[in-house]
Amino acid sequence: MNDGILALNDGTFVFFDYGDGSGKCPITIDTNGWRKKPNKGGVDLFMFELKSNGALVPVEEVTPTNGGQPLQRNTNCLSNPDVTCTYEALSNPDYFKKVKKN
Repeated sequence: MNDGILALNDGTFVFFDYGDGSGKCPITIDTNGWRKKPNKGGVDLFMFELKSNGALVPVEEVTPTNGGQPLQRNTNCLSNPDVTCTYEALSNPDYFKKVKKN
């Protein structure tokens, strides 16, 4: 997430990564800025992927930068949110009312 950073006037930060050569470009958005808490995936941090065809899609699977096994999309986003909850946050109109923020 350190190949490029874009700071927007409203405090949002957009972090770019060039990816791993697979044609995927991960983009992480911190909706309230990196200095404001909670800085937690699925609460104020959301991951997208810019595909080689130009499509911007929510990440359903994340490969940790330490080379670990991919994290599959979380199916328990409301009580245990993480960065794989981006799709749930976009598709569930009640997500932000119900998500556990701590």
